[in-house]
Amino acid sequence: MKLKVYAKVNLALYVTAKGVMHSLDGVMASVGIYDEIEVVESTHTQVYMDGVQVDETNSAYKAIRAFERRYHPVSVRVDISKGIPMQAGLGGSSADSAGVLYALGKIYDKPVDVLALECGSDVPFMLVGGVARVGGIGESVSTIPLSDYPSILIVKGEGGVSTPLAYATYDQMNIPISNHTLEAIETIRRGVYDSEYLANDLQAPAIRLNPDIARIQSTLSECGLKAVMSGSGSAVWAIGDNLVEVYRALEGRYPYVKLTNIVQRGIVEL
Repeated sequence: MKLKVYAKVNLALYVTAKGVMHSLDGVMASVGIYDEIEVVESTHTQVYMDGVQVDETNSAYKAIRAFERRYHPVSVRVDISKGIPMQAGLGGSSADSAGVLYALGKIYDKPVDVLALECGSDVPFMLVGGVARVGGIGESVSTIPLSDYPSILIVKGEGGVSTPLAYATYDQMNIPISNHTLEAIETIRRGVYDSEYLANDLQAPAIRLNPDIARIQSTLSECGLKAVMSGSGSAVWAIGDNLVEVYRALEGRYPYVKLTNIVQRGIVEL
């Protein structure tokens, strides 16, 4: 089975409770940046990323082991061709886990949505995709149908952000807890993307760890675009009326600049 697994952006991300696992609420959207995954039955399990064999710390193995714990042993070869940048807050590892789970479910005719949260907090959404409200530690996913799926610009600068460090820095900064997810959903449903409610509670702590995020956001904002960091960073998404012109101006200026669209699914069979 061969698949495209799409990246995600956080159109809104609010931390609603602190703890060992922070509770979140917000809106995620699949975007047209993807990894390609091929899963075939084999004599023994191996995972390759861009032609290089990887070890069991890879997210694809998490999906395989979760499937085996629930159902039965498998022997598969997984080949991943990366198109989603790493350490960007775009869910590349989660997309790979979701893709492998999806393929195993199809190959062996087993339900895999019950395994998603074991593989990562973004994986339940990645299996569904589109645009959705995602809450808790990722277990709550409610699809938000839209009449229009807009173009979106993704820009990533130098370096990434450690997710554990982003949350630790968030805790140190004593940012007041608030939640405007409902207001964010209402504006998105109306096709309005310049709302103050499209925000990310992890952006300020991530900027402390990687100041390049602030420079990118400032550049995009000066171009008249709504610009918000995705996940725990370091990519910034932007939506507005002059995306093509801004894309052309920034292409080659930063390590990763991609003009794409919000898409309606998280996984597509090839």
